[in-house]
Amino acid sequence: MIITMGSVKIEVSRVQNTRMGDDAQRAHEQNALEQAIREARLAHEIAAAAYLNGFR
Repeated sequence: MIITMGSVKIEVSRVQNTRMGDDAQRAHEQNALEQAIREARLAHEIAAAAYLNGFR
């Protein structure tokens, strides 16, 4: 799966767990994905702000 935010693309691959109902693993994967998205969004915002500061 590829998540795109502006010009930032994050490719996420998921390996299916052989144990069913492993909620802790699923929660960890979800938290890691959310953290990666937040970091990509922040990097994009910083780059955009730096670009716009060049016009001042």
